[in-house]
Amino acid sequence: AARVAGAAASLVDPIETNGRMGTDAVELAAKILATTPTTGQLFWQIVLNGMCYCAYNQTSFMVLSRVSFVTHATLNVMRRVVIICVTSWWFSTAVTSMNVLGIILAIGGFATFLYVKVHVIPLSTAALPR
Repeated sequence: AARVAGAAASLVDPIETNGRMGTDAVELAAKILATTPTTGQLFWQIVLNGMCYCAYNQTSFMVLSRVSFVTHATLNVMRRVVIICVTSWWFSTAVTSMNVLGIILAIGGFATFLYVKVHVIPLSTAALPR
């Protein structure tokens, strides 16, 4: 147990803040090291990860073939915001005020993009001769 705690402490050294390391980080790293998957489990986790990534890429190309690049990039930003929020909740990670500001900024940019796309662009293209 002492060896695991020492290895855990060496893993979380980069997380150190203000010269102090939280005991929660050490305990979490010790739990992770204690529950290391077997070689067979790791193999199937890698296979599942590869299959999910392949499905994500296929879906991404399908969406990209149907929408503009800018729309696709904007949707990708929202995908990242959702992932950040869900993983923060799932792993009980503290969210700082800077994180919240970034999330609000991303959602505000997405909302502005949608507003311009729905309300401004159709008005500007309606006056063009056909």
